[in-house]
Amino acid sequence: MGIRSSTDDIRHSQTSKDLNPSIQILVQPKGGKQMAMEIIPLEEAKKICTKKGLRPGRVKGTDGIQFTRGKNARLQEISWADFEMYLKQRSLAIYESNGWMKIMKK
Repeated sequence: MGIRSSTDDIRHSQTSKDLNPSIQILVQPKGGKQMAMEIIPLEEAKKICTKKGLRPGRVKGTDGIQFTRGKNARLQEISWADFEMYLKQRSLAIYESNGWMKIMKK
């Protein structure tokens, strides 16, 4: 367990779910309530993205990735296979809380 400083005030803690330990992130956006976020599998993220009309994207000229609706000229849509490759290469995971997703380091 440790503390990472950022503008979102992120804290790591251990939880247990069905006897399998998982990482839980507590995020408190400026002026907002604290949310517990857990790592979700890519397949679950795909389902959430489908419901919300989101697709995987890459920030042009960088190796940054995020979800997009395809309306931002700074983002290039990429395949789910490329998105998964970026996640693995950069040791990133998709964290979720109540349908809100964030891509962060594992």
